[in-house]
Formats: sequence, structure tokens, C-alpha cells
Amino acid sequence: MALAGVVWLYLKRGGRRPEPVQHVPPASDPADELRRKLDETKEREAPVSHLAEPEPAPADVLGVTQPDPVEPSAPVVSEELDARRREIHERARAAADEMHDTSSE
Repeated sequence: MALAGVVWLYLKRGGRRPEPVQHVPPASDPADELRRKLDETKEREAPVSHLAEPEPAPADVLGVTQPDPVEPSAPVVSEELDARRREIHERARAAADEMHDTSSE
């Protein structure tokens, strides 16, 4: 009985009551806002043709000469590397054959 009295006093003296939920209209769609901004940007920018001449390189504008680009040479495969590669492949084949032989027994 005392507990009911305490609860009644709590509610009577301003205990927190849940406030009704107010429906807030949804804000404008973010996608629509982005589309609008994109349209504004497109209107402000002048159309640029992809067929226009490319801009000169900064070195050309400054009058600096650059050496001709050197094509990378093909990798040099030495005989020692080939021998090492063959040895590794042979060891791998031997290990695979050994595992195959032990599994069939």
C-alpha cells in the first residue's frame, strides 16, 4: 500500500510523463538536392569538347626540354635463374608424386 502512495505522489508532483510524438514532415530528399546542385553546376560551366587540343605540358610552357622517354628493356633471364627454376619445379613434382604414391597405398 505504501508503494502505491509513493508512486501516486511521484506522478502527482510532476513525475516525467511521456510527451506525445509530434510528426515532423520529412526534409527534402537529399538526392533531389544533389541533382539540383549538379544541374546548376552544369549550367555555369561551358561545355568542353573532348576533341579539343590537349593542354601543353608544363615543361613545354616553361621552355624546359626533357629527355626522350626510355622504353623499359625486357627482363634479363640468366641461365642461373633458369637452372634454379627447373630445380624447384623438379622438387615440387617429386613431392607431389611421393604424396600421390603414399595416398594410394
